[in-house]
Amino acid sequence: MTGAKAGDRFPSQYYTPGGQLYAPTSGEWPPLAQDGNRCFLDSAFQIAGAAPATLPGTWMVRVTHNGTLLLSLNYTISAPACSYRLNATSAPAPAAGMTGSVNVIAGAGCAWTASSNAGWLAITSGSPGSGNGTGLGPVFETTG
Repeated sequence: MTGAKAGDRFPSQYYTPGGQLYAPTSGEWPPLAQDGNRCFLDSAFQIAGAAPATLPGTWMVRVTHNGTLLLSLNYTISAPACSYRLNATSAPAPAAGMTGSVNVIAGAGCAWTASSNAGWLAITSGSPGSGNGTGLGPVFETTG
């Protein structure tokens, strides 16, 4: 900013793809203490693994100078590329049936749903889910 004056204010506001103010990263820099030229750098959020990464689409940032719009910029956050795998691809099932679980391994924000296409295999809990980790897979039951 060229010719800024002491006390000038420069708030930035981030808006989600749905148009809502994203409060965690919106706000203003401290008012200027003295006259002069200033350069502001706004590192609003880290995308990977942060909440904004779960809201893909076109975002907008607006910066004002003492209440007057200084700039408006649109940018796009892409949906994460998701890949999926299971911690086990087979298990022995006794003729009498059994209960067991499989962990789904997926990236953060990657949704999944478990289903059965066999009459003897039922998904009893844990589905749908998102992401990965111990206990995030479906629980299943087989019948003899």
